[in-house]
Amino acid sequence: MAQGASSHPTGAAVLSDISALSYGYAYDHKKMRQYDKPLFTNDVTIKVFVSSNNKTHLDKIALINLQESYETANYFYRIGEANVGELKNVLDSDLRGKVFVATI
Repeated sequence: MAQGASSHPTGAAVLSDISALSYGYAYDHKKMRQYDKPLFTNDVTIKVFVSSNNKTHLDKIALINLQESYETANYFYRIGEANVGELKNVLDSDLRGKVFVATI
């Protein structure tokens, strides 16, 4: 069984808390009050692998810096960079379930 603090350290901590309360002291979490919190954005570029059994579906996805492309009669894939916001808009429209996308 793990042993906790002995009675003296525990008592000292409790006494310290009671003393702090009597002086109106409140514990503060400074990180909760940060003013320079990061903002969420979809305006970033990520490297992706996209594939489909229909080439016209892949043509609707704008890839920046195309690095690799492969096609057969019924399978197509591309590797490149895509803007997250644009990729999300295209996939939310008519390509949902028709294109596979993975980040690399």
